[in-house]
Amino acid sequence: MARPPRSQRPHIKKPSPLQQVHLTRPISTVSQNPEMGLVRDPNFWKRFSVAVHQAEDIELGEKGDGRGKRSNSGASGTSSLGPKYNDEWLLQQRKEKRNCRILCASITLLVALVIIAAAVVGWYFTKRKS
Repeated sequence: MARPPRSQRPHIKKPSPLQQVHLTRPISTVSQNPEMGLVRDPNFWKRFSVAVHQAEDIELGEKGDGRGKRSNSGASGTSSLGPKYNDEWLLQQRKEKRNCRILCASITLLVALVIIAAAVVGWYFTKRKS
């Protein structure tokens, strides 16, 4: 049994896939737990605040005019760019980053040396046979 040609079949209007919206979560579950997107690490906001304040101090220090420097009400009037906050976490992160860079550079150098050694050995044996 053959189907009739497409031009003779009735046109059925179907929704466009581009107009259909698919949510990853139903809207009903989004409003039930408003704290779902918040960071649960209690020290995160402290570290974040310290990082923002230090970035502001460095940015203001680069301008060099000294007029726009921020001062804390409980702190003394000096605004040095030294370790004015409890930045142990930031210092630890910088140390880890430096160690990671050293390790990556060492591995890259080691791989380069192995490739160079293999090329020299290959050149030596091909040169010796001819």
